[in-house]
Amino acid sequence: MTITVSKNYEVTREDVVAILSEIDCRRWYCTVVYCELTYQYARDKLKDPAYEEVLAQMLFDGGKLYFVDSKYIDHRYALSLPMLYDGIRLAIEGEYYSEYHWYEDSKLDPCKIDSDASDVILQLGLFGKVMFR
Repeated sequence: MTITVSKNYEVTREDVVAILSEIDCRRWYCTVVYCELTYQYARDKLKDPAYEEVLAQMLFDGGKLYFVDSKYIDHRYALSLPMLYDGIRLAIEGEYYSEYHWYEDSKLDPCKIDSDASDVILQLGLFGKVMFR
């Protein structure tokens, strides 16, 4: 017999940074864009930040990251922090890349979030489903 158990997962700033650091838009040919002023404002809040840390700060500040289709540049997809959280939830529920052990024991392991897991999380957050492999 199989039973389904719902579990809460803690998602930290480090987890969000790990996901954003593994963005590999080459799979679905998109570019990440954002407002330069928003980027600078977020960057100024941090001490010597990496690119993905600034992107995370933008989301934590209530901003959005935009993914622009490289082939159809009029197609823009906005990602907010709540959408990213939904993508994480859907990826865990769908057991995407569970063999990588990027989530277990009610938390995520940022050291095990790779470009495969990150890509699925972002697609689920943006589209509610995996559209590109």
